[in-house]
Amino acid sequence: MNRNTLRRLEALEQKAPQDTGKWHTILVASDEEEEQKTAELKASPKWTEGDNLMVIRLVAAVDGRPA
Repeated sequence: MNRNTLRRLEALEQKAPQDTGKWHTILVASDEEEEQKTAELKASPKWTEGDNLMVIRLVAAVDGRPA
């Protein structure tokens, strides 16, 4: 890497958003389940404003083929 590329990389790193909170993960199989679990999490004392949520959707294979 040359010096110019390093300076550009450093500038980009400084502009990157900082992680604002902790991460929560929920596993769901449907839209309804996602809404329910998200509401439960946000109503619990575990959740604080600024936290991040990762939703993982589980799907079933059809006729033995990947979904």
